[in-house]
Amino acid sequence: MNNKGLTLVELLAVFMVLTILGTITFVSVISRIEDANEKSEMVLISSIEHAAEMYVLENRYDFEEETYMISVQSLIDEGYLREENLQNPLTKEDIDTATLVEVQIGANNKIVVTYNLNQ
Repeated sequence: MNNKGLTLVELLAVFMVLTILGTITFVSVISRIEDANEKSEMVLISSIEHAAEMYVLENRYDFEEETYMISVQSLIDEGYLREENLQNPLTKEDIDTATLVEVQIGANNKIVVTYNLNQ
């Protein structure tokens, strides 16, 4: 009898091990991609809020109220944001440039900026 080949049971065992390893790897990669997209979303929101803060700092004397609503389109028009970078990393949809960023100037001229990507 020739014992050089693998039996069907051995081949199935190898196939099962490779399938399990592939599944674990796939789930891990998908999880990392989702984490990266969530972090990208946070960076995008932070960029929009920072642009609004810079806009208010440079144009503060044009405003008379303590709370300002600035459209994303205004930030693009004034050069604080670039339109080609405004895509939601989770949904892959372009951000509506009509959405508003809320900027509040509080005590001691502390600026608080709030933007909700899912308006």
